[in-house]
Amino acid sequence: MVATISEGDENGDENGDENDNNNGEVPPPNPHQLFEEFKADVGRYTLERYVTAYFVKPKKGLMGKAVTNDELIAFSTKPQKTCLLLTTSASSSTRVIEMLKEVMIYMGDLKDKENLPGGYKLLNSICNHAVGPTNPNKIGVLTELLFFLIKQTNKNASVESRTRGYDSDERRK
Repeated sequence: MVATISEGDENGDENGDENDNNNGEVPPPNPHQLFEEFKADVGRYTLERYVTAYFVKPKKGLMGKAVTNDELIAFSTKPQKTCLLLTTSASSSTRVIEMLKEVMIYMGDLKDKENLPGGYKLLNSICNHAVGPTNPNKIGVLTELLFFLIKQTNKNASVESRTRGYDSDERRK
């Protein structure tokens, strides 16, 4: 292979820059440019779009009227019968539904004779469902947990329930 020097400086640099040590790499953008690109990206990934793309959309009523996105992410006093997300594997669905029921009991949104709202026994069980050693799909289950906490704290009239919902999300970290 024969090296040739193009019409630049004597080192073969077409720009003629003496301080060009990036070996052909593009220099990183400045922080302001990165922030503007980030703002543009965030606008594309709203909760509304995520719900439209990834939430299970059950039919309601005899006529099979579609449930709105607002209804899908609004507080509910009824336990979940299915997973929230289309991406949750069938092997994880039983674990997820049990975990979501425990979250509702923990938050005080569902009454239970054996467990009081806010109990650490429930929180420990929720964490084991989510990230325990027997969970082969931790990311999927944690995603369900995150979106269920968003759902149960969205438009929830009970301050205590919302506080426990935020508290359980913080303890998960």
